[in-house]
Amino acid sequence: MTTTPSPPAAESEITATRLPTPSRSRRMQNRYDRSRIVLLLGEYWRILADLSAVESTVEDHPQSWSRIAQTRRCLDVARDGLDRRRPDTLAIAAYLSLADRLLLWLLPDDKLAARCAATLTSLDSTDTPSLAGVTTALRSASDSKASREQRCVALEAALQAHHAFTERQAIEDGLQVRRLQHLIAYSSLLILLVWGVAPMISPFPGGASYPGALILAGSIVLVGAMGGLFSRLLHVRDAYTSLLTYRTDMLKLALSLLVGGMAALVLQLLVSWQVITIFQVDNPGTVYLVAFAAGFSEKYFLRLLRMPRSSTSAGPAPPPDGPAQPPAGSGPA
Repeated sequence: MTTTPSPPAAESEITATRLPTPSRSRRMQNRYDRSRIVLLLGEYWRILADLSAVESTVEDHPQSWSRIAQTRRCLDVARDGLDRRRPDTLAIAAYLSLADRLLLWLLPDDKLAARCAATLTSLDSTDTPSLAGVTTALRSASDSKASREQRCVALEAALQAHHAFTERQAIEDGLQVRRLQHLIAYSSLLILLVWGVAPMISPFPGGASYPGALILAGSIVLVGAMGGLFSRLLHVRDAYTSLLTYRTDMLKLALSLLVGGMAALVLQLLVSWQVITIFQVDNPGTVYLVAFAAGFSEKYFLRLLRMPRSSTSAGPAPPPDGPAQPPAGSGPA
């Protein structure tokens, strides 16, 4: 004999026992993580509100209560993750997505139609070819002639595809952030090494001693970093950022400072070695002007290193266009 699960407690008791407290997320120092937690909390509360509405109107059927129990377990795991000091946002989003897909089969017709419309809006905003198939299927199932089962199947497939797409984006963004962090660390170490060695391998204007040349080299790096910062400010003043690209944008800003300082110091070394003879650097004012220009144009720094080829070092001439001509006298008799 099959035992039908008893209905849950009152809605107020469910809300009191299952709403996560955002106190830990408020104590987090990382603004990106804090913003992610706020979005996940909003998703948690939305699913919980739908669950409470479904529990009060669901039919007394074992399969329906089984779905409700599975949804509640997913929400409990997500709540535990949100209450941690360092929440795993990818895992929490996966459990919330699973709870959302389990619950949509029990939604009333009006809420199901609203959920389809909201999902279509999210899919259209991504403008991704990989989601075009599920978007078309969901739009066709949203027609009034489609059955409820067709809507649920199409909506579940669309939600799963959209979650997989956003999850892949978040993972790729995390990898990009990690790569930029390593690049910034290596660049900082390289600048420190070059800064300490530069006064010993290159003459600086004025013939200063090692401490004075070290200070001058440090000021060159600082002015070059200012040029890189000014270049980045002109680039991002009208640009738009999102939660997904916020961390990479901030790391690229820090990397621009390092690249600008490195470009200024390397350019000063090349000029002092007379590798670049386009201009002469014989006073501190000219040094700082060249350093700022090098930092400002860090993207085009390598263009300054193009050396004109002499006639003795030039390689063989490239073959002419078109088919090769046979040598004289080698044709048919």
